[in-house]
Amino acid sequence: MRIKLLPILIISGIYVHAQVCNLENNTFQPGEEICYVVAYNWGFIWNDVGEVNFSISNDTIGNKPVYHIDAKGITYPGWDWFFKVRDRYESWIDPVTVKPYKFKRHTDEGGFIIDEYNIFNRKKNVAYTTYRIKQNPFESDTLSISSCIYDLVSVFYAVRAMDFSQLNPNDTISIMLLLDNKLETVYFRYKGKEKFQLRKGGTYDCVRFSGYLVNGSVFEGGEDLEIWVTDDENRIPVWITAPIIVGSIKARLVDVKGLKNKMMTADAE
Repeated sequence: MRIKLLPILIISGIYVHAQVCNLENNTFQPGEEICYVVAYNWGFIWNDVGEVNFSISNDTIGNKPVYHIDAKGITYPGWDWFFKVRDRYESWIDPVTVKPYKFKRHTDEGGFIIDEYNIFNRKKNVAYTTYRIKQNPFESDTLSISSCIYDLVSVFYAVRAMDFSQLNPNDTISIMLLLDNKLETVYFRYKGKEKFQLRKGGTYDCVRFSGYLVNGSVFEGGEDLEIWVTDDENRIPVWITAPIIVGSIKARLVDVKGLKNKMMTADAE
């Protein structure tokens, strides 16, 4: 059984496809922190089993200023006996375009360990990858990439930097990710606007998306990912549901700090 605690979200339409490759970030900033509680369902019972935390800080690669995004997923100590998770994903991105320059991953899920390290050479349009499972030897490769490619963390923030206003229901798009030492395509669909009531967190005006996930080490395949994102200038996911190998998970927003823009709730309207 694999319990995945780090959600993905992306969205759609030909208009958005062009925008994904030409972003201008006015949405997030260093100092931002977001926390989600993750609930796991196996059968008919939901239990809060862990949490995911995202943070942004300033950093440099060479002499170039970048944002360092740190995403950590853990199970609570009371659930470690059942299936211990200690995941960490890091991405170093351009502060304006959100395109990644470096990606690092160390995941430990029930003793199943994956290490991954990628460098994106934007001038040559290649990625240098290093990857291993458990204690096997590292595998290295050089992959040709387009200018519009993301890793599992940077795509989270690329979507937040998009403009949702030009989307129409059922608009779809494919986005390329570098993951597990290979290029994967994920598909997303815009479902429209709706209010979402967050338990102990108020009601938000949201935009809703579904995602078609690749079948692999991160998620089950199929259009079963569902995301509700605040319809404001922060575009923060407040609720995410996704299938896993056994059961399913829900991630709910519980805390935010250091936002660049004021977060609006429908309750305050």
